[in-house]
This record gives sequence, C-alpha cells and structure tokens, in this order.
Amino acid sequence: EETSKTDPDVKKQEEDFRSYLNSVMKAKGYTPDEDMKKIDQLRATMEDKKTSSVTRNRSLMDFLRVKRHYQEGERIAMDDPKVQEAQKKLQESMVAAMKKHDPDTQNLLNDMKQTEQNLQALAGR
Repeated sequence: EETSKTDPDVKKQEEDFRSYLNSVMKAKGYTPDEDMKKIDQLRATMEDKKTSSVTRNRSLMDFLRVKRHYQEGERIAMDDPKVQEAQKKLQESMVAAMKKHDPDTQNLLNDMKQTEQNLQALAGR
C-alpha cells in the first residue's frame, strides 16, 4: 500500500486495475460500486456509538452479505485471463517499485515465499 502512495505510476496502475476489475464484475452481472457504497454505509452505522445493538447486529449481517456478494464478483472476474494478466502486471510494477524503494525487498519476498511453502507443507500432512 505504501508503494502505491509513494509511486504515482504504481498508484495509477492500481487505479486502472481496480477500474478494469469493476468493469468486468459489472459485465458479469455484479454491482461493485453499489456494494462498496453499501459496505461503507454499513461500516459507518456499526461504528457509530449511537447505534443500538439490534441495529448494529442487523447491519453486521447485511455487511457480511454484501461483502460476500462483492467478493464473489471479484472471484468470478479474476477467472478472466485478461484480468489475471492485468493483475500480474500490477504486481510486477509494485515489486519493482518496492525494490527501488527498499533494496531488501527481494529478501523479504523470498522469506514470505518460503513461509508460504512451509505452511502448505504443514497443511498437506
């Protein structure tokens, strides 16, 4: 996240990717803009100290339902090879910007990959 804040090119790519992902979600029948607006509204209601516990619980249930719907749309959109390619390009740009900002980035990425492999090995037992 810090990389997209400090590198304008990466920030633009991230915005373009999010816009493209949303357009694919819409093309597949999902409503990402409306879902995110509703999620933000529900989050504000739940965080409001004046909200009753009954309303907070109802808002939480709505929040979870809308969030699941949004995530389902994302998963379906991510099945599209063009979306996967756009995501890959964004990730490559982010990693390049991170390496430029912090030369130790590759070591951190290697450590993360090793940890992930270890966790997968443990899960497979």
